[in-house]
Amino acid sequence: IIVLIILVLVLGVSSPVFLSGRNIRNILQQVSTLGILSMGMTILMISGGIDLSVGSSISVVAVIVGKLLKAGVPVGIPIVLGLLIGCFIGLINGLLASQTRAHPFILTLGTMTLFQGVAIIITEGYPITDLGDKFEWIGGATVGKIPFIVILFFTVMIACFFILKYTRLGRKAYAIRRQRVYHLPGRYTGEGFQDHILRDMRVFDRARSARSVFENQLRYSYHGNGL
Repeated sequence: IIVLIILVLVLGVSSPVFLSGRNIRNILQQVSTLGILSMGMTILMISGGIDLSVGSSISVVAVIVGKLLKAGVPVGIPIVLGLLIGCFIGLINGLLASQTRAHPFILTLGTMTLFQGVAIIITEGYPITDLGDKFEWIGGATVGKIPFIVILFFTVMIACFFILKYTRLGRKAYAIRRQRVYHLPGRYTGEGFQDHILRDMRVFDRARSARSVFENQLRYSYHGNGL
């Protein structure tokens, strides 16, 4: 945080435009999708897990949503389906991590390559364009002068804070981490590794699939040149 504050101060002094309201709004809009993803990753990493297949699974969700929009499917259906596909990818990673007892780093390194190949097969290496104006809405919509995606990011961040601090899931995430580091028996959390790892992977992939949908809407609203 200190480094970030120093960096902001240096940039603010070196460029008077940096601290302008318009630039701050643009920066927040651009990092909001990454912020949504990081909330899910936070819960996953606190419990001792990791997922390297983030970019590849985002590609799979994005190209499937794009293909459906290109085919003329009403915009709401591809978005909901994209979120469900992201959850299903999380289920795959979670089951592999919890049932095989292999390290998530190695497992998701493999699924990263698998999902990237799936995305390439779906698109056949060609970009998906002309997705329609309605797809822009979340990426470009504002509430007053504040971008909607920024409001969504802060909402997810506050929800993540309450989950980790005040819910059973959050307490177990910390307990599972301690259990894994010190090789404590499962009775310290009331359950073994498998169920909690699976749950954390599914929570993370909800955030990942949301990021995939929202990021592509934001990118399309800026450029309008497809995925």
